[in-house]
Amino acid sequence: PMKPLKAAATTSQPVLTVAQIETIFFKVPELYEIHKEFYDGLLPRVQQWSHHQRVGDLFQKLNRQLLKDSFMVELVEGARKLRHVFLFTDLLLCAKLKKQIGGKNQQYDSKWYIPLTELTFQGPEETEPLTIPQVPDEELDAMKVKISHLRSEIQREKRANKGSKVIDRLRKKLSEQESLLLLTSPSMPLRVYNKNGKSYSFLISSDYERAEWKEIIKEQQKKCFKTSSLTSMELQMLTNSCVKLQTVHHIPLSINKEEDESSGLCGFLNVIVHSASGLKQSLNLYCTLEVDSFGFFSNKAKTRVYRYTTEPKWNEEFEIELEGSQTLRLLCYEKCYNKTKQNKEDGESTDRIMGKGQIP
Repeated sequence: PMKPLKAAATTSQPVLTVAQIETIFFKVPELYEIHKEFYDGLLPRVQQWSHHQRVGDLFQKLNRQLLKDSFMVELVEGARKLRHVFLFTDLLLCAKLKKQIGGKNQQYDSKWYIPLTELTFQGPEETEPLTIPQVPDEELDAMKVKISHLRSEIQREKRANKGSKVIDRLRKKLSEQESLLLLTSPSMPLRVYNKNGKSYSFLISSDYERAEWKEIIKEQQKKCFKTSSLTSMELQMLTNSCVKLQTVHHIPLSINKEEDESSGLCGFLNVIVHSASGLKQSLNLYCTLEVDSFGFFSNKAKTRVYRYTTEPKWNEEFEIELEGSQTLRLLCYEKCYNKTKQNKEDGESTDRIMGKGQIP
């Protein structure tokens, strides 16, 4: 019944415009399909009714749920942009957090989305290698020193019971430095592709997190069979709902932490990596250690490669500096020497993660 209306909408004398049709009959075809599917499922059960017959499953409909979210750096035409990435049960949404003006509530601006049925980590053969703008280690270290110094100053002012204006000014400086570090420090690429060929590139500071994102997306893709195509109105509604989700992370800045929230450990941590077991085939293996520093994870240590074994025994000790640290992560890799077997999912050769874990 809507076909004549849509056909007339493109003529010189439309009964209704395309926009009016979309507004008046919003989701009507989808509602019809849902009701038809429900009716077709219910009818045969009613016709063969018994006290053992069940119909409850017909009322169940999987709602879109948030599985994971995180702030990431997206590489857009060579420039680093801070994004909030949301993984739902049927799609991946990339959004930008708008600046708050005049005490208004947080708002998101959607940048793009990919249905999970159309998402892949493997790009076309002709995909150009990713060029990552690197920030010198000296600059990153200087930022960390500034951040540490500003945190110490804030604590000193608190103990001295100085005026809130001084502390507010220091907090503003701290937030600026932390935001800059959050934007400039990540350098590990995570590329996602739409099956139509469009690609998007993120930069992450932790290989643990990169592997976690890939695992959960691939696992969800096994359960997702329907391609989700959103209208502009649906996309806006979904983006607006992101603000209300209780599981949504804050930007990992000190200003977003509660006063009584643990600021983590400071000092030095001695870690001994002894051995690994349970491997089914002989491999060239090594381990890395990641530690967070006020919310930012980075690689702190790496063992030597233990050649071709199922029971590597590294027995290496590392002294790791802690700065507001709360979590230690351990990753075990297979060192790949054969270039033809290397994993090129991210547009560059990488060793394969064999196992990982973390200790709070």
